[in-house]
Amino acid sequence: MAGRWMSCSWTAVVLALQFSVASGHRRKLQDGSTVPSLPADYSWDRLLDASFLFYEAQRSGKLPSSNRILWRGDSALQDKGPHDEDLSGGHFDSGGFLKELFPYGSTTATLAWGVLEFKEGFRKAGTYRTALDHLEWAAKFLIACHIDEDDYIASVGMHRYDDAYWGRPEVMQMHRPVYLSDVELKPSSDLLGSASAGLASVSLVFSKVNGTFAQECLLQAQTLYVMATGREGLYSAYGIEHNYASASYLDDLAHAAVWLYKATHAYEYLRDAHLFWARSHVADSNPSSIIVW
Repeated sequence: MAGRWMSCSWTAVVLALQFSVASGHRRKLQDGSTVPSLPADYSWDRLLDASFLFYEAQRSGKLPSSNRILWRGDSALQDKGPHDEDLSGGHFDSGGFLKELFPYGSTTATLAWGVLEFKEGFRKAGTYRTALDHLEWAAKFLIACHIDEDDYIASVGMHRYDDAYWGRPEVMQMHRPVYLSDVELKPSSDLLGSASAGLASVSLVFSKVNGTFAQECLLQAQTLYVMATGREGLYSAYGIEHNYASASYLDDLAHAAVWLYKATHAYEYLRDAHLFWARSHVADSNPSSIIVW
């Protein structure tokens, strides 16, 4: 689980740091206690900016001129889908070079949530543009992985090849197969719901920044949601070589429905979110958790 927790824990760091930048260095807790204040010269904005370097170091594909990781260069340019689709983008997972789509969508949604919740804080810290760049990078890969009407990329790369390689991504030559989710043969509600949530959340972030891109993200999110709900099932139930198995797809569908409701205000998404939540064991076993890894 290291890769998934690593990606999500860094997102949590960004959220926590952003709260501090937005609301000061001392926070009163529900029990009346407060978080100890830090030195007055403690630079939260620099720490927030530095946390984004993790995402920059993990980028795959042709890097932009704004790349700040001097020891990183273009990589995985030969990552292709079954019909030569360009899958060079996205981010590598954990300390290796696999690209796992299941955790990718939910991580994207969490970062987007932070930007929506603390937009002014990001601005004050000078990291708002950086956050937008990373969300756009992630969203474009989520879109690129929808390669056909019924097909979505589940992952890029193979574990045994990746684990045996200790070199740099810029010069790797190992075979990197792709694993497909075919909704007709292999329902993948967890994978597709996660991707839908990521794209719907990004559409909200970009709604007043780049309307055309926001609309593209939203349309893709809605399409993936239809695929996810049309035939329910776990993508990890089919023996696909993957890093992250899912305990349930209902949480991912509820997550996607909530973000689509926020993006469209269409009641049917809110209704679906309630229905999926009611069906999920999470509602009874752990009300404080919505994402079941």
